[in-house]
Amino acid sequence: MSDNLRRDARRNRERILAAAQRRVDAGEGDVPLNVIAAEAGVGVGTVYRHFPTQLELLAAMVHPSLVELQTTMEELAEQGRPDAVEEAFKAAVRVFAERPEALVVVSSGETAQHEASASLATITTVLDRLIDDAVLAGRLRPDVTVEVLQHLVCAVDYAARLASDPKTARTVHTEIALHGLHAR
Repeated sequence: MSDNLRRDARRNRERILAAAQRRVDAGEGDVPLNVIAAEAGVGVGTVYRHFPTQLELLAAMVHPSLVELQTTMEELAEQGRPDAVEEAFKAAVRVFAERPEALVVVSSGETAQHEASASLATITTVLDRLIDDAVLAGRLRPDVTVEVLQHLVCAVDYAARLASDPKTARTVHTEIALHGLHAR
């Protein structure tokens, strides 16, 4: 977000984001911009000026969480931990649990340009490096890619949301995704 926004424009942006977040928190899967405008008490044109598409609105909503994920992954890469890929996977699962709308942003594809694009690009680059390091260390199968891990994170999140106890299911599904079905 530009630091040059006028105070009223910044306030409108915050109201728009808050209205959209209330809809997401209420379990609304869709955030139509005209409905958000009414709930935020601003004109539809104001919403479109800040967020020309629903994707851009969602990206602004999840951007802080993606920045945190990016920071976590960069720290894991700097530490050179042998379990860095596993910890990065768990961190990504947590983001999806906390911010289900992140799925729409992440799955929008690399060609989409929005507020979270730079963070997503960095996350992809760092995760690719973590994967390469883990493969070279013999800790990870050579056919694991960033795309494979993204799909697994989405699968864990989806399966957990179907469960009667999503938190426990998310933990179990994460462990199974990371370690397989074999007995420990």
